Amino acid sequence: MFQYHPERIIIDKAVAAEPLTEQICGRFPEVPTQLVENFAWHQDETGTDPLRNPLTQGKKTLHLKYFKGTSIKACPGFSNDLVCCNYFTLDLIENCPFECTYCILQAFLNKPVITVHANLDEMLEQVWQRTAEQPNTLFRVGTGEHSDSLALDHILGIKAHVIRFFAKLPNALLELKTKSSNVDHLLDLPHGGKTVISWSVNPEAIVEQEEHKTARLKERLEAAGKASAAGYKVAFHFDPMINYPDWEKGYQELVEQILDAVPS
Repeated sequence: MFQYHPERIIIDKAVAAEPLTEQICGRFPEVPTQLVENFAWHQDETGTDPLRNPLTQGKKTLHLKYFKGTSIKACPGFSNDLVCCNYFTLDLIENCPFECTYCILQAFLNKPVITVHANLDEMLEQVWQRTAEQPNTLFRVGTGEHSDSLALDHILGIKAHVIRFFAKLPNALLELKTKSSNVDHLLDLPHGGKTVISWSVNPEAIVEQEEHKTARLKERLEAAGKASAAGYKVAFHFDPMINYPDWEKGYQELVEQILDAVPS
């Protein structure tokens, strides 16, 4: 699986003193940093605007940003014509180091830098307040809408704090959705059964052809087995399912591989 390493780190002044900023910069001591006033930093550059760079090049910039607004939001797929499953999103990171050919993030964000919202405690406080307003409602909260939840976490170390936080919430469940195999750093955490680690999976032929820089299918399933053994709830998403020669056989074998990796 691809190992991410930024070429530079851009830091909003508003998050310069945040513990998460110090933690991330401490993991890349050799990477040059630049302190900026706000998101308009890229407009002042004399060279190539990183926001106009091709996706792969743009992702080499890591932007530690102050998140403004409401951190926990209802799933954007909700409408009056659908039954709400109480799924909420918590976007801690924007963009993804993986390069799946079909992924909406390759075009939707129109901002190829990797962005981390570094005012983490403030964002989680909003989650606490929102869930406390409806104590009889179970909130499902996912972090995988605008990025892969675990692709960078073994490096950035964000989700350990989030998992511990959700373990204390009486009416919320955290979902971490990934195509990575990065779970070893999470296995000994006191998750309290309040975190689901879910894998987006496809037959190995599709992984090789379409899901570039991700963990191989075998690696994902091995990681799922580890997570299950550590007491985490695990889940699997067939998202998307792709029509290819022998697709029926491929997906049938995939289901069998999942059942072998994580016995029910």
